[in-house]
Amino acid sequence: MPCLKATKNLGIPVIADLHNLLSEELVSAGVIQRNGREFTDLQTLMKNMLSHVDLSVVVSEDMQNYVASNYNIREIAVVPPGGRPRIQNLVGKVPPFKVVYSGLVSYREHVDLFVRSMKHISKEFPNTNYFITGKGENLKDIKRLATQLNARPNYFWYPRHEDFYEFLASCHVGVVPSLEDPARKMGTPVKLFDYLSVGLPVVANAIGGWTNIIKDEKIGILTDDDPKIFASGILKLLGTSSLLRECGERGLALVRTKFNWDNSAKILLNCYKRLGV
Repeated sequence: MPCLKATKNLGIPVIADLHNLLSEELVSAGVIQRNGREFTDLQTLMKNMLSHVDLSVVVSEDMQNYVASNYNIREIAVVPPGGRPRIQNLVGKVPPFKVVYSGLVSYREHVDLFVRSMKHISKEFPNTNYFITGKGENLKDIKRLATQLNARPNYFWYPRHEDFYEFLASCHVGVVPSLEDPARKMGTPVKLFDYLSVGLPVVANAIGGWTNIIKDEKIGILTDDDPKIFASGILKLLGTSSLLRECGERGLALVRTKFNWDNSAKILLNCYKRLGV
C-alpha cells in the first residue's frame, strides 16, 4: 500500500510480484476458513490493490487464471521460476539408492506422504537411504511421525549452495509431495528445478497445476496421494536404470533450454520495456 501511494505521487509504473496469495495460503495452513469474513476481507483488499497496479506478475498459468477470475484483473504476465544447470553431464550412479526431499518441511509440502512411503520402498530395496531437509516449521512433526513408523530418514542442511548441489547430484530420485489445494497448485516449487539442474528424476503426487510438467515433459512419475502408490512410482524409477537415466537427461536438458532463469528474466525485462521503465 505505501508503494502504491508513492508511485502515484511520483507518476511511475508499479508492478505487483505475486509468488502466491495470502488468503489461499492461510486457508491451506488452517488459519482462516474459506467461507469466513477474514478470507473475504483479504480477497477484497487484494482486488483493491491490484486494481491500482500497472501489471501483475505471477509464477504460473494457474495463478494467472485465479487472479483474472477472482480479482477481475487483465494486465497479467506469467514469469515462471526456473533453474540453471549445476552439472555438465550425468554420471553413473550405483546402489545403495538415495531418495531426497530438498524443500523446507512446511505444512503445505505433504512430507508425511514421503515418510509413509519409505517402508514400502525398503521392502524391495532395503538399503535405500532417505534424506529430508532439516529445516521447516513442521520438522518436529515429521520427525515424530518417522519415529512412530520406524522410518529412519537422514536430516540434512547445507549452508553453502555449492555443497547442497553437490549432494543433490549424488542422489537418485527427488520427490515433491504436495497438498492438493489452490495455493499449492498455483505456487510452482523451485525445488523441482533444483532437481532438474542436477539431472534428478522426479516423483510427485498429481495435484494438477505445475505437477503436469512432470508428466508432459517426461521427467519422472506422477502418482496418487497414497503412500504405497507413491512408493511404487519411486520403485519404478529405481528398478529401471534406463528410465532413471532418460528422465534425468530430459530434466537437465529442460533446465538448460526451457525452464531457465535467463528465459524468465527476458520475459520480465520485456514487461518493464512495455511499461516504459
